[in-house]
This record gives sequence, C-alpha cells and structure tokens, in this order.
Amino acid sequence: MARNDRHQVSTESADARTPNATRTTGRSTHRLRRTGLAAAATAGSVAAVLALLLIPLGAAHSVGIIAAGAVPAGDGQLRSVDANFSGNITFTSVSVVNNVTNLTATTYRSLVGDMSGVLLAYEWGSVQPNGSMWVRGIGTFVGTILGEDPGVVDLVWFATGIYGGALHGTIHVSQGHGGLAGIHGSGTASARFTGATTFDGSYDLALAVP
Repeated sequence: MARNDRHQVSTESADARTPNATRTTGRSTHRLRRTGLAAAATAGSVAAVLALLLIPLGAAHSVGIIAAGAVPAGDGQLRSVDANFSGNITFTSVSVVNNVTNLTATTYRSLVGDMSGVLLAYEWGSVQPNGSMWVRGIGTFVGTILGEDPGVVDLVWFATGIYGGALHGTIHVSQGHGGLAGIHGSGTASARFTGATTFDGSYDLALAVP
C-alpha cells in the first residue's frame, strides 16, 4: 500500500544502498536483441536471452514501439486479459539533482493468469523529495496469452505513485510475433513495492486477438 513518509533513494548498489549519497552512472545505449527470440518462444522456450534497451520516449514513438491507445475496429476479436505478476529490480544508475532522484533500472516480472511467461524490461523515472514518482518502461514479454501458442509481444507503460508504495498507470501492447502474432491493445497496470528491490502487481488489458 502507498506510504506517505518520505523515502530516500540510495546510491551504492541495488542490494546495498546508502541514503543521501549522490552518484551518476553513464546511461549506455543497449539494443533489444530479438535474434532467434520469436523462434525460441514459438518452440515454447522462455529461456531466450534478452538484452534490454533504454530508449527515450520520443525515440520510442519514432521507431513505432508505442502502440495506439485504442484497438482499431475489425482488427481482431477484442478480449479481456488479466494477469498478476511479481518481480525484482536491478538499479543501473541513480543521480540526485536539485533534490530530485533520477533512476534507471532493469526489471524482471513473472506473470500468471491470462498472460503466462516472463517480462524483461528497462525502466526510468524520477522521485520527488516528498516521495511521489513517475516511471516509464519498455519491455518484451515471452510466453502465452489466452492459451495461444507461445510468442513475443513488446510493451510500454507509464505510471505514477509513491516510491516504496503503490503505482498505477497505463500500458500498451504492440503487434506480437510467433504464436502471438497480431495481438495488440492497451489497458491499465497497478504495482506496489514489496521490498527495496521487489514488487508485485496486475494488468487489466483489452487485446485484439486475430
């Protein structure tokens, strides 16, 4: 649940962090490696190795990562998709500028329900001195949706909330690949911190399924 007390973000490492320190780590550019990913997912493997990417929001628009918020009519049967997840965070950089803490991290989610599989992602956001925060993320889900054959879909999201507490936002699913080819749509996402580097939550989506 959300906590209203002020949360200090530490800067040593993901597992051993020291409050009130300031550290800046260079934000390197990575590439989402899909070589062989769709084939691996189609074969039922969720052990595909993914490298994660930090892409600014504008760049995400330019390369077509962000899907439209509405599902076009006649573009597949609209289905309700609900899933729960638990995950962990590995902070990759922390910096403090004018009392605002900027974070980047890689995250891992294990999903169950209408979506069954794993979601690997890169996320970035800012935490205000009062603990309020925003976060954006991009990720690749490998698994099954509504019992379809295994495949891959890309997701992007934006959420706001309290650092160390609860966050709520919107999520968009782009065209899938492999057994999930053509699946796309959008919905809402909720998450809460369960520890310094752990969290859980849920998705409530409306997806067009060919």
